[in-house]
Amino acid sequence: EIFFKNDLPIMAGDTLINTALGHVLQQLANQGIRYFYRGEFTRQVVREIRAAGGYLTTKDFDHYKIYFKQPLTTVFRGFRIYSAPPPQSGSTLLEILNIWQNISPPDTATFTKNWQLIHMMCAAIKRADADRHYFLADPTAFKVPAKGLINRAYARTRFDDIDAEHIKYANSAAIPAGNPRAFDNPPSFQHSEGSAEEPPHTTHISVVDAQGNAVSVTQTLGYFFGCGFSSQGVLFNSSMTNFYQKPFPNHIRGRARPVSSISPSIIMKGGHLTGILGTPGGARIFNVMAELIIRMIDLHQTPVEAMNAPRFSIRLHPDKLYVEKRFPQTTLKTLSAMGYVLKALDPFSPFFGGVQLIWYDSKLQAWIGVSDPRRDGGAIGF
Repeated sequence: EIFFKNDLPIMAGDTLINTALGHVLQQLANQGIRYFYRGEFTRQVVREIRAAGGYLTTKDFDHYKIYFKQPLTTVFRGFRIYSAPPPQSGSTLLEILNIWQNISPPDTATFTKNWQLIHMMCAAIKRADADRHYFLADPTAFKVPAKGLINRAYARTRFDDIDAEHIKYANSAAIPAGNPRAFDNPPSFQHSEGSAEEPPHTTHISVVDAQGNAVSVTQTLGYFFGCGFSSQGVLFNSSMTNFYQKPFPNHIRGRARPVSSISPSIIMKGGHLTGILGTPGGARIFNVMAELIIRMIDLHQTPVEAMNAPRFSIRLHPDKLYVEKRFPQTTLKTLSAMGYVLKALDPFSPFFGGVQLIWYDSKLQAWIGVSDPRRDGGAIGF
């Protein structure tokens, strides 16, 4: 009723009218957060979900708590990087960067032409991803060794497991878990309950103001229309699919939040704000983020050069190396001969995210905003 017109999806130029959502927003303005979690909105949602065969109750809404958490942080080549704590995947992003910085910073090599850099990056990603599977979950339901996962000494142990010339594990599932708990001191992190309202597919926004205040926020529905269910004009997300069915810490359970790949981040140097970035892209998020950070800091590329450069991505599952077709064939043939199963995608494929980046140019003494050409978005300053 909302997104279709005469049985066809609405098109560019059509007007989308969501009267029911307008009513919900007005009542939120009038009644506050109780209307969403304990009011008539809640009761109608529960009626409709249960009529559709679902299991949510009014108690599920009433028991939901919002937490304010401290970000996770590490130092990468002199830059302090802050990212999202569990159950988000900031720890995986920071672990990738910590593993990577055990190699000397490349001088003129780039990911585009150097097969060995791509291989080393893939190896770092796979080990961090293995740790994500073994140790990341909702910290209220599982003791996540967050500090250990981002400890640089621990990252060295994961780096030492990499063969610089060969794929060490033909089957990525054979990559063993590390032991981050041995480095998890002090305890993971603290969280406190809050009462702030949560903001309402995945969107990232990066903002910095004239005083240097910065926000990096990623919000997601999961699939393009979430789980395909709506009530009162509100779309519901598909985040239940982020739980694991196998007995990893992130297995589905009551009162638990699922692990998410979102990794909004803020970068500082010498106590000064340097960059704000984040991206949609599901399973590619922390790979793309690490790649972009390395390009700017290690390879000294400008924000535009880093954003427009060809991208690649690999995960523990499925065991494929996805690449944009802009990589040189010699590089791709070498990687294939090593044993990588390549999947080439179109140039600037939206598969590789849609990064929204703001970076401070110390020479120009100005902020540079760059929006990823792979998806919708834009940069504006005023």
